[in-house]
Amino acid sequence: MSFLVGIIISCGVAFAGSSPFGYFSVYGYNYKNWCGIAAGFIDGDPYVNGGSTMMTQDYSYVPSGYMGAMVELFEENGYMVIDTPWEYNSGSDYRIESQIASIDSPTVGGYYYARGKSAAFNGNGYSYYYTFRTPNEKVD
Repeated sequence: MSFLVGIIISCGVAFAGSSPFGYFSVYGYNYKNWCGIAAGFIDGDPYVNGGSTMMTQDYSYVPSGYMGAMVELFEENGYMVIDTPWEYNSGSDYRIESQIASIDSPTVGGYYYARGKSAAFNGNGYSYYYTFRTPNEKVD
């Protein structure tokens, strides 16, 4: 099992909490996925951001449209607050990142977590795989 230590930088955002890698194979390609979450304050305003990433395990390129990613943000009780639309690789690439999900007015002192979802082209549509969820992140 792989462990992520410290801060993960994905989608141009630094995530303080991240999930373990998930691994899967579809249509001859080996993939991994994960997601991250960050919470806190910017200029006195609370925020929660989350994102997910899917990529090939060996950094090999796949054709356009073979990979998709999205992310969901949840309150600690499991209530989904927001999700992002799907993003698909628009050219040959080894990696796709979701849009950043942001909660506009999170509860100060509240806990949130993220879970991503990946889509892998299987020759006749897509196979879908959830990332592992992140640890809870507190808005403080």
